[in-house]
Amino acid sequence: MLSGQSFGKSAAAAGAHAHTVAFFHGLQVAITMTVMLNIVQYAYWTCLSRRQHVTKHWDKYGPVYLLMVAAVLVTVQPMMILIIGSWYPGKDGPDGCNANPEKWPCHNAFWDNTATNSFFPNQASGWLIQVFCTYVGYILLVVGVVQATDMVNKMKRTWRMARG
Repeated sequence: MLSGQSFGKSAAAAGAHAHTVAFFHGLQVAITMTVMLNIVQYAYWTCLSRRQHVTKHWDKYGPVYLLMVAAVLVTVQPMMILIIGSWYPGKDGPDGCNANPEKWPCHNAFWDNTATNSFFPNQASGWLIQVFCTYVGYILLVVGVVQATDMVNKMKRTWRMARG
């Protein structure tokens, strides 16, 4: 409930604080890219040091490749929103969205000019980007980290030790 109220207040005040919203979109992209690339680096060094006996390239570095794809997929949506928000002309004026509702960035992959909620896309392409890129990216992130850290074998070993 608290987060719902916060989102409601943020959405209502977004027009008055457009520069703050744009700043935090940029900050979100920077943090997301930094975290994702650090996870890829961690997986690379983990696979390099713990899989020295593995000879096949894909068997050794497969999790790193999964995490590289996940890093790209997870950052697609925040990057697109940053790009759209950076060139948003506003609703009024000669170049505004009321004058040219079918022109980019008023009409883009996520929203058209009739959108009332900026948290959920109101176009099919936006939903596809959100579902495919973001959700599949996070699924690949979990799978890649589990594979890179060999978590399944560690859990089996711990279970056997606990059961005696």
